[in-house]
Amino acid sequence: MPLQGPTALVSCTSLRQQLSHGAGRPHSVGHEPRRLSRERAMPKQPPLVTAARHQSKAPPLTLAEYRTLTRHLPSPTAAQIDAFVNHVCNAHSWYKHLSMNLPGVPFWFYVDPSAGLGIVQRPDGSPHTELLVGHQFHYSSMPTDEYRAKFGSLAAAYQRSSRIRRRDPDGTLHSPADDAFALFDPVRQQFVGLPAEVVAAGTALATGIIHEAGPMWISCDESAGQVGDVFAAENGGEATLRRVRALLAAEDVNSGIEVLRLCEPEQARQRRGMVQAIERVLALIAGDDANAL
Repeated sequence: MPLQGPTALVSCTSLRQQLSHGAGRPHSVGHEPRRLSRERAMPKQPPLVTAARHQSKAPPLTLAEYRTLTRHLPSPTAAQIDAFVNHVCNAHSWYKHLSMNLPGVPFWFYVDPSAGLGIVQRPDGSPHTELLVGHQFHYSSMPTDEYRAKFGSLAAAYQRSSRIRRRDPDGTLHSPADDAFALFDPVRQQFVGLPAEVVAAGTALATGIIHEAGPMWISCDESAGQVGDVFAAENGGEATLRRVRALLAAEDVNSGIEVLRLCEPEQARQRRGMVQAIERVLALIAGDDANAL
């Protein structure tokens, strides 16, 4: 969630102080705001995790089975796709969890008949889904009806997420939908994995800059530009990074606004990659394999 006001976006020191006290960042009931350690303030580039390793151990569907499961769902509109990408980019504090260095880490996009539902694991281990009626897990969560109105059946899984869960006294475990890289098959009453074709088509790479507050975190990530470029060559590469660092050092509102302007093309490039990943998956579902590549 973005910090409040432009002055909060220009000082690494003040940003650390605000985040360490939870300013501008609601938290789930029962979850106290966490102090921000130096190690957490400067994320390292995690190794790229292959989808096969990250995906749940659920048996994968074939592409034909996945098409049967999803073809009856309304195709998301362009507005829903854009809204979903914006939601994903700000669903977690990626500027704290991900490095600023390219190429970034994988985000996986797909269509899910159970999108927007909560995941429940009963004490006996059997899974099912539940309608969400409130903001149960995280500031980015929402009721199922609201989710589907905004995003349709779009879903995403992340290599790095907050893993916020809730356990009932009887042992029942409740998790948000992005906590598992799998689909719930209502016919089989079990979770199933995504076909390899869908995983490949739906992969997009992103860095910590993708979050609205990401540009102001560049000065706090000492590894930024050390082990990779922060900005793609088309967006100025190293020259843009030097300009952004100089502006952030000035710590004034006008400099902060200029930083946002300089970073917007890179944010837009990464967001386009997410939109394209969704479009490839939709083409795959429709049988248009040529446009799914």
